[in-house]
Amino acid sequence: MGYGRVYVMVEYTVYADEIIANNLLMNCAILYLTARLAGVPCRVLRVVTAALTGSLYIFVLFLPGAASFYNLAGKLLLSVVVLLIAFGLLPWRRFLVVWILFFGVSFLAGGVVMGINSLVAGTGALGGESRTLWPGILSALFLVAVVGRKGAILRRRVTAGFFRVPVIIHLGTARVELEGLVDTGNQLSDPVTRDPVVVVEFEAIKDFIPDVMRDALARDREPDFSALVAALEGNWATRLRLIPYRSLGKSGGLLVGFKPDLVEVIYGERVVKTSRVVVAVYRHRLSPEDSYNALLHPQLIKAFL
Repeated sequence: MGYGRVYVMVEYTVYADEIIANNLLMNCAILYLTARLAGVPCRVLRVVTAALTGSLYIFVLFLPGAASFYNLAGKLLLSVVVLLIAFGLLPWRRFLVVWILFFGVSFLAGGVVMGINSLVAGTGALGGESRTLWPGILSALFLVAVVGRKGAILRRRVTAGFFRVPVIIHLGTARVELEGLVDTGNQLSDPVTRDPVVVVEFEAIKDFIPDVMRDALARDREPDFSALVAALEGNWATRLRLIPYRSLGKSGGLLVGFKPDLVEVIYGERVVKTSRVVVAVYRHRLSPEDSYNALLHPQLIKAFL
């Protein structure tokens, strides 16, 4: 009796448009979550362009003589290019944090895709697994959406112990001592001078601002900005600033702010002093645990980040 071996060849058809669509969606999701966790601005066009760049990388395999770039060094270089396209030039320490988070999120999302697909993959007559990745991709997108919504909270809790610094605000002969948190997600700036903004709780600053401003901010409704400007006297009329924002509990609005004489930030053994800053007053708590009462723009200590 003779023995022989039977080889079964299973063919899979790979569609380029499906590969690009899968990778584009996942890359967009990974870049979005990276931005949320790192606290960097996330602009749709830049993120989509970066995601598309990463998606097209797989086609290097099909270019003559270019397959040698599809290796670890090539992938690391690609990750740098993708992040530069998505988020632009950042201070090198901050870029390193973003780069590490990018890989962490990538491994997480990739693990979800592979894990879900291994659970739901159908088995054909010859034992071949279903090649669709959509169950895993949709699960990963759902996870990214959930974690992304909590990204700012997670970032603040993780970094609170490392970026909590004393802050002193000088107003004439008065000085206000606060506990500040350097928030990499705080990108607020004065729309006219582009000076960075320090966001301070109303309760922490109310005794150092004019009565008319204090009364306006103490009300439940939004202050009448025109009436406030008209009621302020002396140098406070020139100190007043209105800062547009899209965070801190609502989709958009204006924060009442003012120009201090000086702000000091004590970072380790060094002190940063600047008058090129605006203090914006937030009418609610910044920290549920009352562990800080001011949010600092990272530009104030950018030399140390």
